[in-house]
Parts: sequence; structure tokens; C-alpha cells
Amino acid sequence: MTRWRGRQQPWEPPSDEQVRLWAQTGVNLIVGGANYWSGDYARPLLPEKTRRFIATAHRYDIKVIPYVTFADFNFAAPGYQEHAADWMASQSIEFANETTLMCYNASGWREHLEKQWDQLLSNFDFDGLYIDHWTNIRLCSNSRHGCDGYLGSFATEGYHDFAKRARRVVARHTDGKGIMLLNANMLLFSGVVPWFDIRLNGENDDPLKMRMETILATWDGWVQGVQSMGEWGHTASRGSMINLLTTFSMANWAISPHDLAQWKAAQSAELAETRELWGIWRSFKLNGAQRIPGFDSQGLLRMEQPGSIVNAFVRDGRALVIMGVHGARGGRKEALHIQIPAKLGLGEGLRYQIIDLRNSRYLRSRPSALAELHTIPVRLAADRPLILLIRPQEKGPNLVWFRGADDVTVSSKTRVLECKVKSVPGSPVELYLDPEGSELAAATPGFERVAAGDFVVFAGTEPDDGVVRLTVSGPKTAR
Repeated sequence: MTRWRGRQQPWEPPSDEQVRLWAQTGVNLIVGGANYWSGDYARPLLPEKTRRFIATAHRYDIKVIPYVTFADFNFAAPGYQEHAADWMASQSIEFANETTLMCYNASGWREHLEKQWDQLLSNFDFDGLYIDHWTNIRLCSNSRHGCDGYLGSFATEGYHDFAKRARRVVARHTDGKGIMLLNANMLLFSGVVPWFDIRLNGENDDPLKMRMETILATWDGWVQGVQSMGEWGHTASRGSMINLLTTFSMANWAISPHDLAQWKAAQSAELAETRELWGIWRSFKLNGAQRIPGFDSQGLLRMEQPGSIVNAFVRDGRALVIMGVHGARGGRKEALHIQIPAKLGLGEGLRYQIIDLRNSRYLRSRPSALAELHTIPVRLAADRPLILLIRPQEKGPNLVWFRGADDVTVSSKTRVLECKVKSVPGSPVELYLDPEGSELAAATPGFERVAAGDFVVFAGTEPDDGVVRLTVSGPKTAR
């Protein structure tokens, strides 16, 4: 089930091959994977195949959270005929002649769903819940569950209670480690959002048409105690949305390929950009980095012009700085000001390289002293976030970044670099190296060398032993 409508037939869980493909492209969370009537979540169709799918995903360290809703009760679900009239909201409640929307204030409905979720997670090893919901039913006047009165009732207490119940179920079945993702659109509910880990924004709104103040108030998950994820509707420009989400450092829905060949040589601009950005995020290990959000850079980073956005991630003495223009409204000359370098882990006595990752080039012809990082002139282009890696200078042939893996560690032997790749075997991998005057060649079969800006790239499929070997010749010593 991937929508509120409920069961789909014919239906099969994702195959082992599909899950492996997702793992090879870097996916770490799948939404869906179970098929049932809305409101009857305890009894998925094809239970054994569903369990196999979950187990396969877990073998690749991918988490799976099933799709459920706060409000939909399918006509065909057990209990509908008995309880729907008592629990339903009072207006705008039927869609596609398949489901009726229940009121959040109906205590019987909340108890029913809590039991359904509890049984679902008891019988299947899911990692949390993805919860969709409707907001147009919060004003209810159904007297059967107490929403009567002159003006009816705005379902707030019940709405909050739903979030608490969902968190209670997920925590009980995942040792407190489960993931809860709320499709919140652009709406803010302080009593609901903090119970979730991630909120999905933007399904029915175009933030590219919003003022910066609205973006700051509605998309900043940092102040709401929740991470934000972005989605865009059919009317929004995908390129512009990728720019927006990237510059505000929010995840976006995956644009998934059909096979590895399509992933390695993406023809669509959106898929190619998704692949490029995923590679950068994985290479820097964003999940373990400190975030300096674009909503509030805490006085650490500053741009000069209104509408220019900067955010950063820092770890291990390096900084990944992401810049863009709100709404992708044209290009401009700008300057990045790093006001307190020490807070980014950048220290005295070192020289730093500034690398434009998307263009595979050094931003400056020579390494910079710490004082030279206070002001960095840049050029921002519409629909294309500028991503800079700031790292201590390295001498000798060295790995700058990589794509297609969760980690790459490099060890040097006599005239050989060994790159230990951590990813799913068979994954397409690209290694970006600065040869530093040496000549590099692939000793591992299947890896080809291409030039990319200031760097040399070795691309191929991860070998069974996970080690890519490169030979080094020339005047510089391998490192």
C-alpha cells in the first residue's frame, strides 16, 4: 500500500532484485511494503512475502516503514459498517468512493487504530510508521462522538492523542529506535509534530512562490524538534525544488532508477542531479555530521545579499558548505563569510583546500591559510546549488571524495593505493583523486580512468573483496 485508497490488486512486495538495486544506489529507508484496507492494518495481504521483503531490506541495512493514515476507513474493512457512522467526521469525508474519513476526536477510532498498528508491528518486523493524514476534517459536528455544539468542535485534543498513541506503539516494538514520518504538508501543529522524527512538507504547496519569512516559519524543522523532508507537486519545477531543498539542507524523495545502467548513465536531469547529490551526502557522511542550518547559521556563516542561502555540515576538521538562491531566482556574484572558523572545526596552523565538488575543481589555485577563509568570493547560479568542501591540504596522491559508497578508506603501499570500499557488492563506484603530479592507473579489472576538472576519476563496479587498487608512478609518493 502506497496510498490512502487501500489495497491494490494485483500486488506484490518489492522483489529481492529491486531491494538490492535500491541498496546499490544508496537507499536506506523504504516507505510502504504492505498491502491492506485502510483502517485494517493488522492483516496485510501476502504476509509471508511481506516478511521476506522486510528481511531482505534489513540484510542491506535498509529500514522499512509501512504506510498508514490517521483518518481513512475503507468501506470493505472489518468494522466499517458497525462503527463508521459513530466515528466519521462531518464534512468532506469521502474520496474515490472507497474510504470515509474518521474524526480525530472519536475515541473509539483512536483506540481501534492503536490496536491495528500494535498488531501490525507485533507480527511484522517494520521499523516504524509513515502516517498520512487529512487536515480538512478537523472541524467536526458529529454529535455521536461529542463534536456537537453551536460551532462544532475543532479536533485538537484527539489529534494530539493520535500522535502520542502512534509513538507509544512504535517505541514499544522497536526498543525506542523506530522512525515515525508524518506527511504534514505545510501545516504546523505543535502538539503533533514533536512526536515524529521526520515531517514531509510541500505536497500541495509551492514554496518557490513563498516569501522567505514563510519558508523560515514553516519549513524549519530545527525549531519544531523534527527533521524536515521535502516533496513537490506536479506544478513545481523539479530543478528549482532540488535547489531549494539542497540549500536549506533538507532531504527529498528519491527519484529511483529502473536498473543500475540507468543510474550510472542517467539521462533525465532530475535523476542525474539526485545521483550527484546523493554521492556527495554519502561521501561526507552527513548522518554523523554537525549541521549548521540555512534557517539559522548561528552567526557562523553569512552571505551578503538578501535571498542568498548558506548552510553547512562539519565533521573531522572538514566543512561541507552548500549555497543557493531562494526560489532559484537568477544567478549572482556573492561572498561566503566564515565568521568563526573554529566552530567549523577549522584550526590555526593548517592550510585548506576549497573544492567545488559539482565542477570537480579547486576554487583557488593554492591552499588557503585560516585567515583567508573568512571571505570566499563565489558565483551562485539558478537551479544549481554550489557545494564546497573545505578540508586540510593533503600532499601526494589522495582521495578527494567518492560516489556510490558509504565509506572509502585509503591505505598506501609501495607505489600502490588500496581503496577499501564499503557498499553493496556490485555497486557502481566512482573515486575522485588528486594525483598531485603522479600518474595513477587502475590495477583492479573493470575500473576505467577519466579526467574530471582538476581530478582523476576511476569508475567501475565494486569487486567482491571491496578493494580497488591503483598503481602510482612518477615523482610524488603515494599517500
